[in-house]
Amino acid sequence: MRFCSPLLFAAGLLSAPLLFAQTPTPAVTTATAATAATAVANGDAILATWLHAACSNEIALAALAVKQAKHDDVRAFAQAIVDKHTAFAAKLQPFATAAEAQPKPNDGKRTTEASVGRATTMVPFDHAGLIRELAAKCLASESKLLAGKPASEFDRCFVMMQLAAHGKGVDTLAVFRSRATPALATVIDEGSKLYAAHHEQALGLQTKLAAPVVEARGGR
Repeated sequence: MRFCSPLLFAAGLLSAPLLFAQTPTPAVTTATAATAATAVANGDAILATWLHAACSNEIALAALAVKQAKHDDVRAFAQAIVDKHTAFAAKLQPFATAAEAQPKPNDGKRTTEASVGRATTMVPFDHAGLIRELAAKCLASESKLLAGKPASEFDRCFVMMQLAAHGKGVDTLAVFRSRATPALATVIDEGSKLYAAHHEQALGLQTKLAAPVVEARGGR
């Protein structure tokens, strides 16, 4: 690079110490690290909240099946979902709880928009609230669908719903694991085994329920 004049060259030399003096201090680096750590924790909280909400819905539907299913093996499958998913949800809860500490819409602080020079309220997006609201809506729709089935169709409908839910759960856990911290990833690994096992059970029940019933006939 060529300088246009000795004067500009001298100005460049004089400004160099000033630029070095303005280098961020270690305190800024520490603050940046703290912000990054918070972002990682919040990421885990959102992932865990998604998983916990889905798990809770599966528990609720399974509890309904425990009471209304016709076949013993379907009721046993439903009870296994209640028991094992409850344990999985308990392990997710500490991570999901961090989402509760995030600012809610009514906690927004006032700041100044430099572009217009006036105060405005910056409202943080309530990810956890959105997840829970969506989960509640889905549970209401699925419960209504399942509860409205006649006894002859209830078991098959429940098994099909769990087959779809656990298949989606396996994929969801695989994707979420790649974005989770090691601590949450360990819990997700346990959940992946659980969802895969229940998916296989649902496949077996689907085949069994689809098989024609052969009635024994007495001889003449």
